[in-house]
Amino acid sequence: MFTICGLTVAAGEKKSGSMEICKTFDGQALVMPFTVVNGVEDGPVLLLDGCIHGDEPEGPLAILRLINEVDPQKLKGTIVAVPAVNAAALANMKRGNPRDEHNYDLNRIYPGNPGQFLTGRLADKHFNEFLKKANLEISVHGGGNHSFMCPAIFNSGIPESLELAKAMGEDWGIVMTSLGDASPAGQGRKIGVAGITVEIAGTSGAVPEIFDKSIKTLVKAFYNVLYHYGMLEGTPKYCTEWWFGHQETVYAEGDGLIDPVYENTLGKMLEPGTSILRTVNLFGETVQEVKAPCVGIPFGIHTYPSVTTGDWMLFFAAGKMVTDLMKA
Repeated sequence: MFTICGLTVAAGEKKSGSMEICKTFDGQALVMPFTVVNGVEDGPVLLLDGCIHGDEPEGPLAILRLINEVDPQKLKGTIVAVPAVNAAALANMKRGNPRDEHNYDLNRIYPGNPGQFLTGRLADKHFNEFLKKANLEISVHGGGNHSFMCPAIFNSGIPESLELAKAMGEDWGIVMTSLGDASPAGQGRKIGVAGITVEIAGTSGAVPEIFDKSIKTLVKAFYNVLYHYGMLEGTPKYCTEWWFGHQETVYAEGDGLIDPVYENTLGKMLEPGTSILRTVNLFGETVQEVKAPCVGIPFGIHTYPSVTTGDWMLFFAAGKMVTDLMKA
């Protein structure tokens, strides 16, 4: 038996439930839906989290495809799937819950606080009811409304997290250090949970063909993780080398339009000084030319051609190439 949030799931069974966060004005419950796929043999508990940010729909759909396909009779261990941790944000296609103006970004306030703002309460419930029950946690993110990203991983800084990053498979060759402890992966590290934050695509890539490709890339990675940890029968595949390092962010130094005069460099290794983006004003004058700050890979580019001063325009992975991720 596996019990979570009051839901008991027998071995070889798949069940869904909802965890209540609060009541709305009309007495309805604001909930966090989840599904448990409980295997017939012992194994790890894998927690799949989508929509920490509500404008990142790739995660929910990939998670739903996986749990609809996986047969619990063939599974070792347990999959706990939370397609939308921040369901109200997803409903509004906003980064955070529009009901909360104070703790808007759920990925920056873990482990939360049960006695303060709404999003902090949401983080607290997810941390205590879900994260503490897991051995492995994958938090699926994307570029959302602000950028488009090629597949990239942030690890939490422990060997078990690097192993999970490796287990994502052959499409995930960019691995970076964590952005901090205020995310599920960051707090998971403190309680012995191996967690990673993965990034892919963005709403500018929601054209059906591109969107479906991103979802399939995630589902493929989930299966590779299940194979790697022996949760399903199958042969995992891995990258032969990884670009390992940290994120550099380039911000707009003035208002302008991104002029696509340069070759698309997303996901490509660049030498220092390579031109990546150019912005112009409404007189056609160059406002800013963005160049590779060092050897590295651009992995995220601003969605909208229009940028204002201080907008993030480019996410750049600075680091080195390694052939053994576990020794990086």
